[in-house]
Amino acid sequence: AAACAELPSLGREERYCVAVARTLQDAPAVYAGLGRDVLQLALHPAQRSVDDTVLMAAVERALVNVINRVGVDINGLALHTHKRAVLAYVSGLGPRKAHAILSGLTPDHLLEARSDLVTQRLCTRTVFVNCVSFLRVLPSVTDVLDGTRIHPEDYDLARKMAVDALDIEDDDADDPRLKRKRDRPSRYVSEVMRRSPERLDELDLVKYAEELKKLMNVYKLDTLKFIKHELQNPHADPRPRFEPPTPQQVLQMLTGERVGETLREDGLTMVSATVVRVQPRFAIARLDSGLEGFIGVANIADYRVEEASDELSPGQTVAAVVKRIDLGRMSLDL
Repeated sequence: AAACAELPSLGREERYCVAVARTLQDAPAVYAGLGRDVLQLALHPAQRSVDDTVLMAAVERALVNVINRVGVDINGLALHTHKRAVLAYVSGLGPRKAHAILSGLTPDHLLEARSDLVTQRLCTRTVFVNCVSFLRVLPSVTDVLDGTRIHPEDYDLARKMAVDALDIEDDDADDPRLKRKRDRPSRYVSEVMRRSPERLDELDLVKYAEELKKLMNVYKLDTLKFIKHELQNPHADPRPRFEPPTPQQVLQMLTGERVGETLREDGLTMVSATVVRVQPRFAIARLDSGLEGFIGVANIADYRVEEASDELSPGQTVAAVVKRIDLGRMSLDL
């Protein structure tokens, strides 16, 4: 129903193709947008043995984990409304707070900085502090750090690390020429990220952490390591690289059949099929899943059959065994 409302001009097959493409581009957004309908997805053969309440809790927990690991492009939610459901899974938010933020975002009214969330009264400062690390603003109009996972409370640390990595003195803050710079608050951070991220490897982070402990009475070595990694790999996706589906996976996606489970090339596993076409030397039968099987005249019975039509006719239901699975043609020999 939601797909029909969003894409009313497309047919069922076209909407399916859009859903597949969106899932490939941003799977968490698609799954989050399904709500409880996500339970209709075939995620595991034994999932029907689990209570729906327990299963939904596990799905929501998985969505929270992956969405916060990957992060959310806040302006992207305004431009692509089908992605909006992910915001409710961001740590520190939830459905009500996410709705309040989304109500202030439109394609014509995007954020220029993370701080806009507070200055435009889309959330309170407390909520901002809790959730902002998982939100990024792209393009980063005022500060390149707004496009990273680094918390605003640690921006000064990131800027100091960039200055030291470039081995320069930050004594030009009042230079009027710099006011035209797009990334002025973090201009050296921007330079390190674009041109020489390897310079950060030269920093002694342990010494840094010890100095900070003297000043702040907090040992922030883990934070420094995180900042370094984020500057070298800004908002890198922590998930494994996408791998094209195997032929077995394609077969399962198209038919629901699982090689080795519902289908086995052992000549013993029985399947039910309906004859759809008969020729003198062979017949074609279709399983309930839509998968078609080739039945040679020699395999129709355990006695000699001259022509397939002697034993088979269109519409007839037959019991057969799988002799071979042709993954290339997505067909069977029965």
